[in-house]
Amino acid sequence: LLRARSFGLACFSAKAVRTCYTTPISSNLHIRTLATLPTPPADSYLSQLSHDNRLFYDTRVTALRELEAKTNTTTYLSGFTPSTSIPQFKTGYADLQNGQKRTELDITLCGRIIFKREASKKLVFYTIRADNVEVQVMATQQQYTSGPDAFALINSTLRKGDIVALRGFPGKTNIGELSIIPRDITLLTPCMRPIPLRLRRKSSRYTRRYLDLIVNPSARRAFEIRSQVINHVRRYLVERGFLEVETPTLSSNVGGANAKPFPPHAHALDMDLFL
Repeated sequence: LLRARSFGLACFSAKAVRTCYTTPISSNLHIRTLATLPTPPADSYLSQLSHDNRLFYDTRVTALRELEAKTNTTTYLSGFTPSTSIPQFKTGYADLQNGQKRTELDITLCGRIIFKREASKKLVFYTIRADNVEVQVMATQQQYTSGPDAFALINSTLRKGDIVALRGFPGKTNIGELSIIPRDITLLTPCMRPIPLRLRRKSSRYTRRYLDLIVNPSARRAFEIRSQVINHVRRYLVERGFLEVETPTLSSNVGGANAKPFPPHAHALDMDLFL
C-alpha cells in the first residue's frame, strides 16, 4: 500500500506537468505544484503529438501566458487548501430551497472541470469533480468580485480537464440544482492535452490508468474495493496477533513456484538479482 501511494504521488507530479493527465484528485488534497508554466517539451515529445494535440497544446500555452501577464499571477500555485470537500458540500447544503442563496457564507472548493456550458457572456456553468462526486458551478459576472474583465478572461481560459479552486457561496437554481456560486476562480493546474470522450481499448485503459480514471470514473470503484479488502484482511490478522512482514521484490536467490525468473541487473550494486 505504501508503494502504491508513493507511485500515485509520483504519477501526479510527473503527469500533471508534462501531460496534465492527472489522477482524480481529492477535494481535501493540499495541492503543491510548480510555480511557473511548464517549459516547452523536447522536440521528440512534440513530434509524437498529433496535429490536433499539438494545436491544442500551443493554444493553451498562449492563453495561459496571457492569463499570467494580465493577472500578474502564476498558473501553478504553490499551495491551496479547500475549506470543505465536494461530498461535504452536497450533504451540508442539500436542504436549501429552490432559488435560495447563502450569500453570507464564504467557502472554498477545488475539483477538475468535467463539463463547461456557456449560457451567455455573463453566465457560465461548470461541472467539477473530486472524490468521485460532481457539483455544478454557476459562475455569474454579477457575483464575481474582480470585475467583468477578469470574469471574461478566466472563463475564456478554462477548459475541460483543468483543476480549479473556487471561493464563493452555496445556492440552488430555480429548478433545484445545488451549485456553488463563485466570487473568485483560480486555475490551479491546466490540462495541456485534450481529454477524450471515451477510452474503451483495454490496452489504453491499463497503460494509461490516470486517463482511465478521468474518463471512466466508475473504474475507481475497483480500487476502492481492493483497498477495503486489504484493510479488512490486515485488520483481521493484526487483531489475532499476526505480524506483518514484507518479502523482497528483488532477491539474490531464485524463488517462487514454476514461474520463469526475470533476472535484472542492479547497476548501483553491480550484481545480478532475480525478480
